[in-house]
Amino acid sequence: MTIIVPAYNEEQSVASKIRNVLVAEYPRALVEVLVVSDASTDRTNDIARSFEKDGVRLIVQERRRGKTAGLNRAVELARGSIVVFTDANATYAPEALGTLAGYFSDPSIGLVTGYTEYATTNNGAVAEATNAYTSLERVIKRAESRWGCWSR
Repeated sequence: MTIIVPAYNEEQSVASKIRNVLVAEYPRALVEVLVVSDASTDRTNDIARSFEKDGVRLIVQERRRGKTAGLNRAVELARGSIVVFTDANATYAPEALGTLAGYFSDPSIGLVTGYTEYATTNNGAVAEATNAYTSLERVIKRAESRWGCWSR
């Protein structure tokens, strides 16, 4: 499994993101982490490099090319049979990677998506409203799947 983390000036979050992946409840030997820095001008590159001893690889785009170009470049270099895209400021529940990988035991599955849950330190109204909206959106997506709206 290859985890791809696009980053532009993410010095505030890239270390915690990498640690979040490294401590996941999934065999570490089966996880590759690629951080793609899109010409970051802060300490993002140095921080990502500090995890090289843990097998994290840094890909540096010397000039700004955008998130999509970074993701495409990382996919070209990915070694895993499963590729996971994640933002630097997102964290996973410990079991998330194992759950995600489990779906691919069914050969008819080609894509799995997770869901977003917003967290704040003070349980603000914006986070609560956003979570209510995304919760409703998940219900709709499940119903669409059950009713065959996304079938081949």
